[in-house]
Amino acid sequence: MGFHIDVDGVSDSKAEAGIENAIRECVGEPPRDEEWNMSVSTREDQSCVVVRTPRPALRKIFFSHFWNLSAAIPAWLQ
Repeated sequence: MGFHIDVDGVSDSKAEAGIENAIRECVGEPPRDEEWNMSVSTREDQSCVVVRTPRPALRKIFFSHFWNLSAAIPAWLQ
C-alpha cells in the first residue's frame, strides 16, 4: 500500500517537486493497510486537487497559478 501523487499540467519540474514535497510533508504516510491517491490537475490559473482515501474523497479547486500550490495545499489540508 502507499501514497501516490499524480501531478498533471505543471510545466515546471521545480514547481511539481515543490507541490509533491509540500503534500508529503503535510499528509505523511498512510496506515499500512490503506492506499491513498492524490491528483493535482492544473490549467492556466485554476487547479483541482482530489484526495482519495478509504474515507470520503476531498476535492478543492484553487484559483491561482500552480506556483502557489505548494503553500495553498498544506494550508487547506491542515
